[in-house]
Amino acid sequence: MNQSTVCVVGAGPAGVITSLLLAQQGVASTLVDKCTFPRHKACADTLPSSVIRQLQVIIPGFLEHLQLERTAKELKGTVLYSPAGDAVKVDFIPLAGVGTGAACYSIPRIQLDNELLAEAKKNPLITVLEGHEVAQMEREADGLRILFKHGKPELHVKLVVLCSGSNTTAYKNIHRMPTAENDYAVGLRGYFTHVAPGTFPEHSELYLLPDLMPGALFLAPLAGGDYNVNLVIGNEVVKKNKVNMNALLMEQLASNPVLKARFKDATLVGHLQGSRLFLGVKKRPISGDNFLMAGDAAGLIDLFSANGIPQAVVTARIASEYAVRCVLADNYSHSALAGYDAEVFQKVKKYLQLNAYISPLFAHPLSSKMLIRLINFLFRHTQQNNALRDLMYSKNRFRMLINPLFYGKLFFGKRNTRTSA
Repeated sequence: MNQSTVCVVGAGPAGVITSLLLAQQGVASTLVDKCTFPRHKACADTLPSSVIRQLQVIIPGFLEHLQLERTAKELKGTVLYSPAGDAVKVDFIPLAGVGTGAACYSIPRIQLDNELLAEAKKNPLITVLEGHEVAQMEREADGLRILFKHGKPELHVKLVVLCSGSNTTAYKNIHRMPTAENDYAVGLRGYFTHVAPGTFPEHSELYLLPDLMPGALFLAPLAGGDYNVNLVIGNEVVKKNKVNMNALLMEQLASNPVLKARFKDATLVGHLQGSRLFLGVKKRPISGDNFLMAGDAAGLIDLFSANGIPQAVVTARIASEYAVRCVLADNYSHSALAGYDAEVFQKVKKYLQLNAYISPLFAHPLSSKMLIRLINFLFRHTQQNNALRDLMYSKNRFRMLINPLFYGKLFFGKRNTRTSA
């Protein structure tokens, strides 16, 4: 039986960054993933400013390398469409003193994750095991035994950092995660070529779907000229309406007034790929004896952006700090990890609080209709000023939304018009 003090399960951004940060503190780890890289991952393929800042510190020059390889494209803002079709353009704030100053990049996850894993493979303190799918974990007197599928040798560890994504069940024998149907969303991603550019070709686009809220269609232009098209809808909405995600995505591209002309000659590259998204709509226990949960496995994906990479980076940093303390003290009990949950939720509270308040409104038809009308009203009457951008960057969005001064700024100025993107 192989031995390892710390095992990180899942070699996405959360897992790789956890192992890299452990190595920077002199702690060795075994990084395992069920796939052999490069591998596809259904995602919106965008890296916002919070991720860029962290990556520049953890792996200096990493993003510049991706730009030189022409795999990353700078995005300068986003165009938001209300359910009624009103558009508002929001420009990102450049990052002073950070690389090129870009506040957002688009890059396919197959390339991002492969490049990150290459960094881990170069580090002598990280043992990478690809093609190792966890079958189950069993408790032992001094740690955990990890059993792999397909006859792979079992692994004995003292601490596991679970970074294995929204669909993980690897922890079922050692931890019960309380969840409900509305804790999840369903995502579908497709790559399209020969898409006609919009009015703002260096901006991403977000289209709120009037009949399937919370639901949205997200577009991101990629470095090679293709587009990532991402459809995300709440799990309970998909089940209630018996939504065929593949058919709906293609229908939206063919019928949306803004998109149908742009996708007239477009071609799907490869096939559509789906995923389940574990949403950050409540606090859940994400640590215990001999384990921590980080990234999507901890259920922290933002309800509004459906992005989990910022939370993956944040939790990786905190998880690595706690893991180092455990190794130094040779103590891997829940009491040694007790502060992890509170620290993680403190870091993500700015959106978790807003998600917790807004999410229930979509569960009831009347409140959902009222919320949609409010969104339409806001988009129709706001000027193209910085109010929505300020909300996007705010550290406390909920407090900002209940502040009358925000709406004064939002509505001051000329009426917004329906525009093409």
